[in-house]
Amino acid sequence: MGYTVVVHNNHLTFNGIQYFRGGSESVYIGAYGEKKTPLFGQNYLQVQSDLPAAKLVVNSVTTADIDFSKSSAGDVKLGLTVAGGYSGTGDVAFNDLKTGKLKLVKFEMRLGDLATAVNALPDVLANLKRYGNDARVAHQIFVAMEATMAHTFTTSGHLTFNKTGGKLQVSASGGGTTSGTTSVTLSPGTTYAYLLAKVDWNKGKSKVDQFNDDQFGLA
Repeated sequence: MGYTVVVHNNHLTFNGIQYFRGGSESVYIGAYGEKKTPLFGQNYLQVQSDLPAAKLVVNSVTTADIDFSKSSAGDVKLGLTVAGGYSGTGDVAFNDLKTGKLKLVKFEMRLGDLATAVNALPDVLANLKRYGNDARVAHQIFVAMEATMAHTFTTSGHLTFNKTGGKLQVSASGGGTTSGTTSVTLSPGTTYAYLLAKVDWNKGKSKVDQFNDDQFGLA
């Protein structure tokens, strides 16, 4: 039995973890900025910038289906943009999710890899320090894609990222059932949900000691 998620209008629950959905159209893996907790409205990441594509290291890719018995159609369709060459929208994409033609794919940058990347980037360290206690980095994202392509990414031996024309592209090579390289552009709007990492600084706030997960609903 595979993983399932429960989708709400403002968050997504996967394996007991609550992922943000607010402002997801602006969030890429490696995006960073300030976590906003408005009195009225949902919590979200106010994106200021993102890590260089070359610094993104993703070693964990997981597919998941939606538990439609606990997720409303309106919530599922909210902000649903499928990555890759898929052209269906609205009810078509919703039905393809129900039948398994589409999958949600979770890309995860491990917290240790994230700390290593950020500590090697003085400008990013300075920005995060300036944002204070609200500084956050998106280190996990969910993206919808066709099942065959999702399988390629989950079984890939190696993932690489690059940015062309301001858009982030992820490429899978090695492993899987197909030869060569498969690439997907993560266009604006393709992030369906995301998880944030909060900084735990060293004593002098000169580098990151470690990052810790920050879920939706936490202050």
